[in-house]
Amino acid sequence: MNHNKISFLILAILFTLYSCEKNELSDQPELTASIDDIDDMKAAVEIKLSTGNIISFYDLNRDGLKGVFIVENGNCSDCSALDNLAQSSKTKLSEQEIFWALSEPRVSVPSFLKTSSNNKNHSKPQGWARNITKAPTDISVGHTIACYNQGFTNNINGYSFGEPEFIALDKSPENYSAFANDCNNSNFCDNGPRYRFEKRFDDVKEVGGKICARSVQNSSNNHNTTPNGWTLCYPSPCPVGEYHGPKIYLEYLWDNVWRTISDTEIPANTTRTLSFTGYSNVKISFRLRVKDAMEKDQFDLMADVRTPEEVEPSPLPPYVSIGGPYLIVDFNETIDTPDGWRPQITIPGSLVESYINDNIRYIPYNFCGIRIKDADSFQWQTPTGTPLGIPFYSDSTPDQYIQFTGPIGNCNTNNVDWNFGPPLTTGLQTINYGTNKLVIEIFEEDTKIQFLY
Repeated sequence: MNHNKISFLILAILFTLYSCEKNELSDQPELTASIDDIDDMKAAVEIKLSTGNIISFYDLNRDGLKGVFIVENGNCSDCSALDNLAQSSKTKLSEQEIFWALSEPRVSVPSFLKTSSNNKNHSKPQGWARNITKAPTDISVGHTIACYNQGFTNNINGYSFGEPEFIALDKSPENYSAFANDCNNSNFCDNGPRYRFEKRFDDVKEVGGKICARSVQNSSNNHNTTPNGWTLCYPSPCPVGEYHGPKIYLEYLWDNVWRTISDTEIPANTTRTLSFTGYSNVKISFRLRVKDAMEKDQFDLMADVRTPEEVEPSPLPPYVSIGGPYLIVDFNETIDTPDGWRPQITIPGSLVESYINDNIRYIPYNFCGIRIKDADSFQWQTPTGTPLGIPFYSDSTPDQYIQFTGPIGNCNTNNVDWNFGPPLTTGLQTINYGTNKLVIEIFEEDTKIQFLY
């Protein structure tokens, strides 16, 4: 009996030495917290599209922390709904706008996506962007590393705040030293080393990015594990065990605990794309992490982060007010300033939402004029509101810009007059505005404002 026990122990030791013979970096510490220190999140709501893509909305709501994170999981590089939305809108959409554009009609907007500034009527029907997604294509055909680079990098602008802070293309553990051997912390090194990767960003409030990952499964890059109970299989090969592919984690650090927003295992000989965007009301640490990759698995990685500057806001110019449903330039209601009388300019609050951070408006003080994109209509009126001519509607001229400038802000000089270019006038000449007022009607969801200098 004792002899049998000793033989069994010897066999177990031999198997352990054999399975870990390639752990050349096994003395490196694990980059993540222990299992007890990881808190997984569940998506508050998911949207499934006809392409097979799934868009998950996560509510980051903890003591002192509020935020939203969106992750799109797909199997094609050119059918990302978040990509198509970013390209078609040409501006960054809010989380509520994304949900409204992609959810099916009559689906309620989750309460955590509603705020006092965006809880309003929408100018487009719910689900208007579900049909602009493209049909899936095989993103790996003809490419040796994950996604086609040009297609991958062409679509990152929707998740980037300029030049991406981190981008790594055509990477695998065998050609990218940032991958570290992880067999000391992995149970799946039966058929070769497993590798980990981590990219961490600290003190951020906004994050966005894309990941394209492919699991290469073959005899020399085998993700299958040996079934329990099978140790020495000589001279026959061990039976095929469970598949354990590389996993992609998106995580944030709160109260010294890494909390998993999303984790995705890449199926065998399959490519997956992840697009993500999110924000929080306070600074946090964020990381994207790869675990259990094998040498020939393939990755394209991109991430960008931003922390808006925390500066004291400039006060509004004395002739500017926020509120009401219309943008109005009123030459009858003038304001006495040190530089002379100036018309009262009223700007709807919905137009300046992008200039609001933590309920504080950061509107430029010294702007010379305003440019409006995709206004509904405009009309000149008398001081009492009597129309001067027929209202101009912009339905027939999509992407139409209208703008005006005048002797305000940085343009406050004696030789500068008010200028209302076409279609506000029939020509470039300055109109005889007198004591009249310009009234611009907006689409709450579509109209955008730009301050001119």
